[in-house]
Amino acid sequence: RQVREGIWIEEGAVIGADTELRKPCIIGADARIGPGSVIGPYACLGNAVNIGRQCQVRDTVILNGASLGDACRFTGNITCSSARILDNVTAMSGSILGSHCVVYENVTIQRDTSLWPGTQVMPGMQAGGEKIQGTFKGRALFGRQGITGIPGQDIPPWTASKTGSAWANLYPEGSRLIIAADGTDPSRIISRAMASGAAAAGAEILEAEDTALPELRKCISFLGCAGGIHVRWQGPEDNFCRIVFLNQNGLDVTRQEERKIENTAGRGDFRMVPPEEMGMIRAFHEISSTYRRLLSGTVSEIPPGTSIALALRSSADRFVSEALREAGVNVIEAPQLEKHGCLHFGSMLGAVVNTQKDDFFLVDSKGRAASGDLHLAISALITAMAGEGKEIRIPVTSSTGLEMVLKKFGARVTRTRTSMNEWMQGMDPVQFDLCFDPPAGILRAVSLLHKRKMEIDALFELLPAACRTFSEYPCPWEMKGSVMRRLMEENREEVVEAREGVKLKKGAGWALILPDAEKPVFRILTEAATLEAAEEIAADSRRMLLSLLPEKL
Repeated sequence: RQVREGIWIEEGAVIGADTELRKPCIIGADARIGPGSVIGPYACLGNAVNIGRQCQVRDTVILNGASLGDACRFTGNITCSSARILDNVTAMSGSILGSHCVVYENVTIQRDTSLWPGTQVMPGMQAGGEKIQGTFKGRALFGRQGITGIPGQDIPPWTASKTGSAWANLYPEGSRLIIAADGTDPSRIISRAMASGAAAAGAEILEAEDTALPELRKCISFLGCAGGIHVRWQGPEDNFCRIVFLNQNGLDVTRQEERKIENTAGRGDFRMVPPEEMGMIRAFHEISSTYRRLLSGTVSEIPPGTSIALALRSSADRFVSEALREAGVNVIEAPQLEKHGCLHFGSMLGAVVNTQKDDFFLVDSKGRAASGDLHLAISALITAMAGEGKEIRIPVTSSTGLEMVLKKFGARVTRTRTSMNEWMQGMDPVQFDLCFDPPAGILRAVSLLHKRKMEIDALFELLPAACRTFSEYPCPWEMKGSVMRRLMEENREEVVEAREGVKLKKGAGWALILPDAEKPVFRILTEAATLEAAEEIAADSRRMLLSLLPEKL
């Protein structure tokens, strides 16, 4: 229906606040337009089109079911049905985006460029002057940890099923495998599709629901499974699924195994058995009880009456408080733990847990939170203090000061790459629990503090003071390799480590320049005695990268 001269809006459409509609303009039924956008002139949006915030769309036709992220600029474009466009994408005059194509963040589609249906354009690319078919500069299926994507779009059920078959191909026919999901519908759909694909490849499948990743890690070996998959949905705000693949010990599979799964799924040459040889899919409901039985053998030195202040950030974290109570700990739920500190709640230790986001860290009596790098440092320190001569694994990004403190306690320090699977391979059980298993990690910390008659605050005081900066610098995907080679060649005397990226000595500090595995950027980490010195090293590193890149990108 015409709402005013030159503007037609169909039933069910929702127009965001401060959105400007310029005539002529047609908005289809059930379309959604975010706040602050400008639509028109000469814009036609089909049914169920979704436009994000602060977008500009003019001289453009967007067909049914397509979606644009935030801050997109489309001029003189045709976007076909069910195309998915992420944030900050520019489509210039004469461009055509085929149905079901996916364009990731910060992409520019040049004039007169056509994307065939199903094409993917990866973050930061410039696609121009050609017809593009298939995957354009495609990203790997696996990221830093497992597979991530929007369920039903990045990870439709048929892709999940095919990936499940490729995963089962890692193991002999008839192997017992387990697939677990959190308690959300998107995760269940993806996990069941993967279970079907794996069973079709001849695997025997245990299927568990309402399961947290730490529970699955601890139970895989006990259940006699050769491997496992955990699926969780991080939404609805973030709206993406993470699929983590585990080996028989509950550790993330290696990069080599990830590549095998990816290549097998891509080629489609996985094992398909006759109907009579397909594996069974059996529901398994005892994950939580099995986990709690196994947890009881983790530590035995928990003094009676121990109280822990616990801040749970998602409904999926309830298993943490249940497991700790069964282990004999008095759990005090403290949503404002970081504001007041654990002493305010009459407990010797505080912890914040959000398993939906892999977030777990300790809090002391003053409310100091050992989050991020501090949690890694606290975990490594507790492990070192638990027994002399232990091997502590820390990523190349960790502080030099931390390594020196760990060695004072007799630990052997091994630097690893930043990928989760390499970091956890061969990790000491104490460090593993502190990093990846909240109930077991809390019990380990309580045991050490009791044994050494220490307060949690004393652990914080032992941590080295380090001034660090983290920043990113854009670089096209295809240039990362050449930039890294020139960086090493032109700074040979400053290179102190090249296990992952390039670590350069800068006076009393250092800079680590890492190519990001998921985005067209370099990550720059610096450390120095003062924040000003660390920021100057970061600025120098950015100038260095600028000199290695062409003037026009």
